[in-house]
Amino acid sequence: MRTYKVLVVDDEPLVRRSTQRLLSNEDYEVLTAASAAEGLATFEAARPQLVILDIKLPDGSGLDVLSQMRKTDPSIQVVMITAFGETQTAVEAMKLGAADFLKKPYDMQELLHAVRSAARNLTREKQLRVYRRRDRAHYARSQMVGQCSGMLRVKELVKKVARSDATNVLVTGESGTGKELIARAIHFESARKDAPLMEINCSGFQESLLENELFGHEKGAFTGASCLKRGLVELCDGGTLLLDEVAEMPLNIQAKLLRFIENRVFRRVGGSADILVDIRIVTATNANLEQRIEEGRFRADLYFRLKVVSIMLPPLRDRGEDILVLASRFLERFSHQFRKDFRRIGDGAAHLLMRHPWPGNVRELEN
Repeated sequence: MRTYKVLVVDDEPLVRRSTQRLLSNEDYEVLTAASAAEGLATFEAARPQLVILDIKLPDGSGLDVLSQMRKTDPSIQVVMITAFGETQTAVEAMKLGAADFLKKPYDMQELLHAVRSAARNLTREKQLRVYRRRDRAHYARSQMVGQCSGMLRVKELVKKVARSDATNVLVTGESGTGKELIARAIHFESARKDAPLMEINCSGFQESLLENELFGHEKGAFTGASCLKRGLVELCDGGTLLLDEVAEMPLNIQAKLLRFIENRVFRRVGGSADILVDIRIVTATNANLEQRIEEGRFRADLYFRLKVVSIMLPPLRDRGEDILVLASRFLERFSHQFRKDFRRIGDGAAHLLMRHPWPGNVRELEN
């Protein structure tokens, strides 16, 4: 099994061949390029995780190449190769984000050590992301509280949906009922839990900006597009995409989302290449989508694609004793956060909480 993908950018054929042979024996997948232009083109097409980059190239400076690569992918690990005595250049490379630098002449074991060190950096970053996701997973599950019949049905649906990995989900309910929490619980209970969960509020963007956020753009696609940008659909490959307030999505973007759902292939804005990804889509809304369809504001075909499974969250006023369970949970959290000594909710306060209609639902109770 190959480990990481490495790009070697050097104008000397012997260096490219020997480095490729060395790293291939270490189970790295190795690509090579002989110039700055070829290096950048290969980088854009293949997206390696590690780069070995000579500073002096026949058609430009390796520092410029490093800068462009880092703009495209800030996580890229780049080992710079410098000539003897170019200490100031090496310092500049480190300021631009190089992981390490080697002075010519160097031996292959020295190079191998630098590559292994860069690979360890990548592994640590992956592990940190996994730990963060596990923390978020614990938070999401611990906050999904309630024993009323409506919430028990929701919990059972979440478990079933999480086991059915390919299923798209539509989460509905009044504002403040916790739709985003349900989406996170689905993600973290599923086999996708170690992959990204990306969230976007569809009401917060103009049409062109929303398309750009979802699908990204190619360098030069429009004025100001100085580098390639990967959209959320591409960034969460293997994971889950939450589209909040999906009812507010413009019809033109709805059509593009429908095409993507049908074949899991999309193109960046200004791009000509099809990109295949594997994601689960969870959508959330407090609007009546069937009414929106009648009004011509939402596509019926998209609605049925999104509503493979529908989860409707009950309003807080219909959840009975869950109100006090949630109130006690919030009291405990905020007492600790603000260093108070509150222990319980008194009988009079509990009576008032149970009688309140909670138009803002759980969010209102928390506030």
